[in-house]
Amino acid sequence: MKKTIILTLFFLLGVALSAQDSVHVSIRLEHPNSAPIGDYTVQVNDIGIDTNHTQGVFTWTDVNGEKTMDIMPMTTIGYIVVKAVDCQSNFYTSDTVFYNATSGKDTLNANLVLPCVDTCVGNAQVTQDNPNTFTFHYYGTGQWRPGSYVWNFSNHYSSSSDSVTRTFYSSPVYATLINKGCVIASDTLVVSVGNTGFGTAEFIVDTVNSFGGQVVLWNTSIDTSGSRADSSAFFWNFGDGNTSNLKFPTHQYSSGGPFQVSLTHSMYKNGFLVFEDTHVDTLGMDSTGQIIYKNGFLLRVLDPNGFSLEELTPDLVRIYPQPAGEWIQIEADREINSVELVDLNGRMLKKWTPNDSSVRLDVSSEMTGYYLVRIETESGIVVKKCILR
Repeated sequence: MKKTIILTLFFLLGVALSAQDSVHVSIRLEHPNSAPIGDYTVQVNDIGIDTNHTQGVFTWTDVNGEKTMDIMPMTTIGYIVVKAVDCQSNFYTSDTVFYNATSGKDTLNANLVLPCVDTCVGNAQVTQDNPNTFTFHYYGTGQWRPGSYVWNFSNHYSSSSDSVTRTFYSSPVYATLINKGCVIASDTLVVSVGNTGFGTAEFIVDTVNSFGGQVVLWNTSIDTSGSRADSSAFFWNFGDGNTSNLKFPTHQYSSGGPFQVSLTHSMYKNGFLVFEDTHVDTLGMDSTGQIIYKNGFLLRVLDPNGFSLEELTPDLVRIYPQPAGEWIQIEADREINSVELVDLNGRMLKKWTPNDSSVRLDVSSEMTGYYLVRIETESGIVVKKCILR
């Protein structure tokens, strides 16, 4: 579809021009619908009896703007003409304005019709070079000029190159391409970053030790960024309009909920965000979907690494993975006589007698929470902390 742009030119020449008098030129670009336009190169040429001189060249980048300039004629008699060039190098020429130093004052309004060339529009594409690196490319058609478009990314980076390769550490990534042609158009590309290897945001609800009007959460977020990040931050949204920037906050709810609680774990390098992950869960309801505490409850977020517990000969017994899901593996330097799973109130929930130095135990039927594992060997009794999710 062709769109018409009208370039209105106003030329005013002073009375009784001498060879040294200047000509004032006012150029106004008008569009009937005030639509944005751009990428037209405008030339103002001064053509004398035996000369042809370009007095001004500029790129029009706005709508309904006005350009003014003073021209010093090359001769006492000649004419001025305005030429516009589109993205396919097509020329459009205005009417001429003759000037004569002896003819007195001359004025002329000239219209220049510039069609918008649709074939100057191209396509935006993105390729994923690796899980974190993407190349964004604009494939223009016709004789599109470099720099007639701009990329804007969700991390505030921008570029006017036709091809941009960037590495990201958080998802999603929004890349908006603005095509500054006759009519500005934009395309938005959305990509998802793969495994960043920086860590996770995570918390678990301890359904074993949550009682008496209190819900216990364990902040089990992981940081494996190493030297790729130099600081981190935590942001809790408790779902009732309250938030906290503490890693292990305590929050009092005034009703039973349910509440959607989210934890965002952010990592920074030299003050710039390099990774961000968010974990969301719903609190205030038990496993059957019933509200736990109708009159409100206290939420406590605890550090699984800060729980105080005396462990006898801890290096002789190893338990993994942590947190655990369907099973736990226990390995010792001696034969294991018995293993007991105990809650924080001291209640024994399950007991095994493996009679081996290495055993895998099924804990898939146990509720999510924080437990103690009491392990008896020939060397004595070892108590280990264990989180089940």
